[in-house]
Amino acid sequence: MNAKKKASGQGLPKSKKTISKITTKKNLMQNRKSLFKSSLSKYLILPEQLENHYQELLKSSWRIGGILPDDARLTVIYGQPKSYKSFVALDMALSVATGSDYHNRNTNSCNVLYIAAEGQKGILKRVKAWMQERKITKLDNFYPFIKPIAINDKAACNELIDLLRHFSEVPGLIFIDTLNRSLQGNENGDDMTAFVAGVTEISIETGAQVVVIHHTPKTGEGMRGHSSLHGAVDYSWKVEKHKKIPNIAVMSCDNAKDHDDKTTLFFNMKLHQITNIKGFIDLDADGEEITSLVPTLNTELMPEAKKVNAISGWKLKILDALTKNIESSLEEASTLEDWRNCFYSLHGKGINQRSNFSKRSKELIREGYVNESGGYCFLAEDKT
Repeated sequence: MNAKKKASGQGLPKSKKTISKITTKKNLMQNRKSLFKSSLSKYLILPEQLENHYQELLKSSWRIGGILPDDARLTVIYGQPKSYKSFVALDMALSVATGSDYHNRNTNSCNVLYIAAEGQKGILKRVKAWMQERKITKLDNFYPFIKPIAINDKAACNELIDLLRHFSEVPGLIFIDTLNRSLQGNENGDDMTAFVAGVTEISIETGAQVVVIHHTPKTGEGMRGHSSLHGAVDYSWKVEKHKKIPNIAVMSCDNAKDHDDKTTLFFNMKLHQITNIKGFIDLDADGEEITSLVPTLNTELMPEAKKVNAISGWKLKILDALTKNIESSLEEASTLEDWRNCFYSLHGKGINQRSNFSKRSKELIREGYVNESGGYCFLAEDKT
């Protein structure tokens, strides 16, 4: 018996190296057990799980094809007041909730929560008009929430998360319309930082994507508010009225983290007369027809994207600074430093000016308005 054990290696004393490996493995298992006692362990990815998580990531696609990727935790739709941005946002929400195509783009359907922090009565008309225009008779996955909720208030945010957990299927998409009515305090400071933290918490705890409807500052350029919002955004869409044609909304992507997207869509804002079950036009208490606007895709304007998105605001000021600097120097080109200094001399050297020059000058070069060669910048003849 002992001879057999000896021949097979069984019963022999373990080497120090073998004992060390066993001890290390045992300690590792004990450490893993203690790790999972923490309430934060559900967010921890173990080294051996990395590949599986990566493979799952590869399966993610688009909530709305080419418009809203599955991996965008925070998306912002922004524009000036009365620029149709809420109509555009609601169109997205209802398309996903019903699994309808979004203007010839596929959608990945899920429950949608729409927080109407303003215009609570108006949203009911808009939903009705959209359903009739799109010939949708059933709406199972769309949940309007008709009360403002301060996302930057931790207690209120936790209440919302608790509500979401009571759904049999947690909404995969949450719209907050608007940021201003869902933030208690100041958009330009710590309150905005707390708002972003609240949105992140909602997304992490529920797995939902969040789309926020927001405003531009008075200049009409970029999103309003503290830089903490700008840094947290995965996708942003600017919505504005067409500069020449009435009742046209222009939606253009100006930030796409991890995606190279310069999509621009044009919508006819169609006036829809809401009808009752008998097919007659609904009237309000004063006998007025009940109507609402519904976005419909305008394909005729698509080739004119460059013309509609002609430069304006800060980009126009920055391009103008290059023109002035070249003219004053009697040269055909300018160094980037001279261009920058000329812009600062015209418009100041504050944080906003420095940030805009850094970003917009690169956009002007990328879009072909400015050519760069050998450290010099000069105006593109076919763009000016």
